[in-house]
Amino acid sequence: MAVNNRAMRFALGTGVTQQTCTGTTTASGKASCTIYSAGQPQGASNTVPVTVVFGDDDHNPSSTSTELGLTSATRLDSTVVRRLANGTLAQHAGGLVDFGGDAVPGHSARVTLGTGEDQ
Repeated sequence: MAVNNRAMRFALGTGVTQQTCTGTTTASGKASCTIYSAGQPQGASNTVPVTVVFGDDDHNPSSTSTELGLTSATRLDSTVVRRLANGTLAQHAGGLVDFGGDAVPGHSARVTLGTGEDQ
């Protein structure tokens, strides 16, 4: 039987970097909450533990844990010459960085100058 309108606590990560939020169960007994930015150190497997805990005065405590795979959002961090006369040299520098501003090694980015046949 589903338990409605009860709090469930979610925890992402461990130790001082652990992030938590609380969700309320629906009539079907499901709950969710949102952690907007997963500021967790990732190990070699790019996973962090996520734990869900339930229990109150009317129900015995229960919990479950699993590993959650994290991917890091990336962006191209670059310096671009905005205007360039035909036939002149210009330097362009850039690289991929993660959400924390750290370099993302082992990946490449393609930069295209111009459009159409003048590309």
